Amino acid sequence: MTRTRMVGLGAVVAVAAVAGCSGGDAPESVAGAADPVAAAQAASQGSGAKVCALLKTSEVEAVFGTTVKTPEPTDGPIVANCGFKADGAGFHLVATVSAYQDKTQGQFDEQKAYQEGNEPVSGLGDEAYAVTSGHETIVSFRQGDRIGEIAKVYTGSRDEAKTAEDTETMIGLARQMSARL
Repeated sequence: MTRTRMVGLGAVVAVAAVAGCSGGDAPESVAGAADPVAAAQAASQGSGAKVCALLKTSEVEAVFGTTVKTPEPTDGPIVANCGFKADGAGFHLVATVSAYQDKTQGQFDEQKAYQEGNEPVSGLGDEAYAVTSGHETIVSFRQGDRIGEIAKVYTGSRDEAKTAEDTETMIGLARQMSARL
C-alpha cells in the first residue's frame, strides 16, 4: 500500500489479515453466510470469522475471476477484518467491520475527511463514500453503530482504465455486506 488508510486500529489489523491469508478453498460455512441474520449477530461481536461470513464465496470469486484461498479473519479490540486472496490476481480484498458504540459518527466523519477525493455513495447504509487512491479502491459505509469497509488493494500497478469498474464492484460488495450486517 502506498498510503495508510485507517478505520481506528484497522490499519494495523488489515495488514495482518492480508499477510496471514493461507491456501485452500473457502468453505461455504465460513464465507457463505448461509444465515445472514446469524452472520450479522456474530459480526456485532467483533469476530473476523463473522466478517468473512458477510460475503459469499461466489461474490468474492466473481471479483477475482478465479477460486479464492481460504479467507483469513483477524480480530482486534474494535475492528474485525477478513482478507481474501487468489493466486496471480495482482490484488487482494480486505473487508472490515468496526464498532465504536457512541463514537461511530465521529469516527466515520474523521475517516471520510482523511480520504481525499471521496465521492458519496447513495443507498448504502446510513451514509457511504468511495475513493480510489494510489493502489486501492475503498468503499466505506456507516450503518448504525458500525462502520463497514471493503477495499481492493493492488500488489502492483493498478489499471487506471478500470477505476470506475473497480469502484462499482466494491460498491456492490459493500451493499452485500450492509444487507447482512
